[in-house]
Amino acid sequence: MRRAKRIYSAVLITILCFGAVDASAQYTTIRRGGNNNTEQQQQQQTQRRQTTQSTQSTEEQKYNKDIEEGESLVEAEKYSEAKRHFTIMYAKYPKHEKEIERWLEVCEMFMVEQEEENKKREEEERRQQELERLHEIETAYQNDMELGEQYISERQYEKALSHFQAMLSEYSEFPDYCNKINEKISYCEEMKFPDKTITVNGVSFKMIAVKGGTF
Repeated sequence: MRRAKRIYSAVLITILCFGAVDASAQYTTIRRGGNNNTEQQQQQQTQRRQTTQSTQSTEEQKYNKDIEEGESLVEAEKYSEAKRHFTIMYAKYPKHEKEIERWLEVCEMFMVEQEEENKKREEEERRQQELERLHEIETAYQNDMELGEQYISERQYEKALSHFQAMLSEYSEFPDYCNKINEKISYCEEMKFPDKTITVNGVSFKMIAVKGGTF
């Protein structure tokens, strides 16, 4: 009986040992297979990470290029074009919205300053043009007055009167000029009568028109 038990025990131990060896082999196989799967996953993750990095790198390059282009427009003082450029970038690069917003604010600020400078420059140009126009009018007025005075000195009062009347309509927007012209018109109207020669007892007297007044 004891011998039979010893044989049974030996057989059982042998079976258990073989089972343990087989289980160990299966475990090793499973473990190796698991390692292979893990390595494949790691490789896939590495590839995905590299692809993502490559995509990100390409995107960053494009972004930096667009930023440089926008900066060039700002430096060239083309603020409206720069604003349009950064507005397109704002929708194109959502990860960089804050930085692009700052550029848009810069463009807005420069556009306001540029508009104010343009207004000042236009106002200065208008003022300069007005001064030049007034100078030309002043020169023409002086020339016309000299011509009228010449007619008066030559006793051509009718001609001088017509001349000053024409001047009155030409310089109607200048009250000071009109006042002086009216004075000349009044003088010519009084002096326009022609000189007369009167003969008394065979003696001729030449009568010259003189402006009325107290003598």
